[in-house]
Amino acid sequence: RFALVAHLLTHGRQGEALQLLDQIDSYAPQNARAMIYRLQALRLSNRFDEALNLARQGLQTFPENQELRLEQGLL
Repeated sequence: RFALVAHLLTHGRQGEALQLLDQIDSYAPQNARAMIYRLQALRLSNRFDEALNLARQGLQTFPENQELRLEQGLL
């Protein structure tokens, strides 16, 4: 499913990617990869406040995750 999320984001379909990520979150909560893709979708949708809050939450859960740090830096 992450490949599909990446495809949707690459093609500017952030809304669909976020819907798919909601489904993924329902069976795999606290998944770092899903969180990173959600951050990307929110950033690409100009939803910067939500993305920043999610990045902070993600770094509390996964403090060593460099991709989350990168995403936070892009905000």
